[in-house]
Amino acid sequence: MRKTILEIDLPGEIAGGDSLRLIDLAKRFNVSISTCFRWVVKGLPTGNGSRVRLGAIKRGKCWLSSEASVRRFFAALPQSEQAPAAPPLRTPHKRERDCDRAKQALQDKYGI
Repeated sequence: MRKTILEIDLPGEIAGGDSLRLIDLAKRFNVSISTCFRWVVKGLPTGNGSRVRLGAIKRGKCWLSSEASVRRFFAALPQSEQAPAAPPLRTPHKRERDCDRAKQALQDKYGI
């Protein structure tokens, strides 16, 4: 099995005391442990068709990664140039007009 750049010295980093449990990583980033596990198993898309995986190894029942591996993982992800625009908020008046239009459309089409 070929090692990717993100996993090159992972066992050495963990043996050197730079270990980080996935559950601690999940708490740090306020995500589910399942999310961190998916970062290890499936990775995240880079936008060019490839995926970046978080380097981790399993010791007993516990998955371990390293601080350096986490930094490499997030550095390898593409950075968006601008944040996506938030959708415009619908005011109560607009919501009421939309509801009236939908009721009228139902009345016209189905007689409801």
